[in-house]
Amino acid sequence: MIIFGIFKTYKPRQFNYTPLYYDKRKDELEQRIRKIERENGIENNLDVKIGITRGSMRRGHIDRIRANRASTLKVMLIAVILMIIAYYLIYK
Repeated sequence: MIIFGIFKTYKPRQFNYTPLYYDKRKDELEQRIRKIERENGIENNLDVKIGITRGSMRRGHIDRIRANRASTLKVMLIAVILMIIAYYLIYK
């Protein structure tokens, strides 16, 4: 059972968001309003979202370390299996 878990490939994370309703006229109106507010110096900072949050970089680093360890373990296991097979082929 452990052999099947060793060769597991991880899929990238996906973002699957489908809006319930999309009103094109309303979206265009909001964009025009934002553009006019920017031109007049009225800034609405509620739309600004920060993409990088505290700890987000650390999590990516930890995930890379775990992936590297798993890869190294797989290579070592395959090397040991090949050495055992070579031993039996040469000395038997």
